[in-house]
Amino acid sequence: MAIHINDDRQRALDFLQTRNVGVLATVDDNNHPSASALYYTVDKELNIFFVTKTETLKHHNLQNRNNVMMVVHDDETQSTVQIKGVATDITSDEIIFDDVIAIIFKVAMESSDSGIPPIEKLKEGSFVGYKIKPSEIRMAVYARPDSGDYDSIFETIKL
Repeated sequence: MAIHINDDRQRALDFLQTRNVGVLATVDDNNHPSASALYYTVDKELNIFFVTKTETLKHHNLQNRNNVMMVVHDDETQSTVQIKGVATDITSDEIIFDDVIAIIFKVAMESSDSGIPPIEKLKEGSFVGYKIKPSEIRMAVYARPDSGDYDSIFETIKL
């Protein structure tokens, strides 16, 4: 089945825009992996934005090693998007940072019983925003009726 790159990009964008929680994986100075669930938002170029606090493990890891992987999953469609990329601090860009915080808090308010994102409950540290610029996005829809090998299940978008 031949799929055009624009179709792949649009499918990944639609998937990411209709979800709001992903799992971000980082690596510490000793090459030990760490992962945490977080609220995110995405722009039309497939850049991912999130907030954390300066005293979190993910922030400390990103200060020294900013290559990341993020995974977003949907149980109902048995779909997953895996995003490889580089995370950069966007806190100094006040307009983007303020927009990201507003979106994250709005999404948390609409989707959770507590109405606030978990990061707000951590007292230590100040908020910091990040942008993940993807280098590769892989999307798989396991609920499709056809089965196949690894390469036929995943659609890969090189950016």
